[in-house]
Amino acid sequence: MTSSGRTRTVWMLVAWMSVLSLVVIAFKLYPMNEKWGRVQSRSSQVEFGTDEDLESVIGFLETRLEERGEYIFSIENTPMRITNVLFLTDGSGRRLRRDKNAIRVSMIYQSENRFYTQLSYRGKSFTASPGDTFDELGHVIWIDQTQVIVKNEGKTMSYPAPGSEETTPKELKDFVVPGQQPGSKDESKINS
Repeated sequence: MTSSGRTRTVWMLVAWMSVLSLVVIAFKLYPMNEKWGRVQSRSSQVEFGTDEDLESVIGFLETRLEERGEYIFSIENTPMRITNVLFLTDGSGRRLRRDKNAIRVSMIYQSENRFYTQLSYRGKSFTASPGDTFDELGHVIWIDQTQVIVKNEGKTMSYPAPGSEETTPKELKDFVVPGQQPGSKDESKINS
């Protein structure tokens, strides 16, 4: 064989191998192309639903945001004008006091004809019923819908319930628990 014959044979082998590899690749890619076409047709028919309630809430919030954007608030820069001061209030509308050392009645609730209260003192919360004694607070004598009465350091103090007309604690003189006779044994426990 001459060199031109060898070259021709090599080129023929390369050509046939190329044609054969193209045929094999075509047989592999054609089914993949069909699967891809089916996936595309199925995905074009899929519809993603949305929750109508969620859409209405989002629409409401968007309109509220647009409405708020239209309002322009400005306060004159007059620091001596007292109406520019914001007051923080508790749930009943009373102003919050900064005195953390005072006993505050957070709430009063009733369970089976017995009253309980939640008291706040120096950042701590105490749940109490009549007769309970706390080192920090004193002895809880009486609880009703309008007040909590606590005896501490020889003083009997009435702390108003949230939302009542009275807003400041007051000292009581000669307090007698309702339903008891003055001078009874139970009262001597209270006065001690």
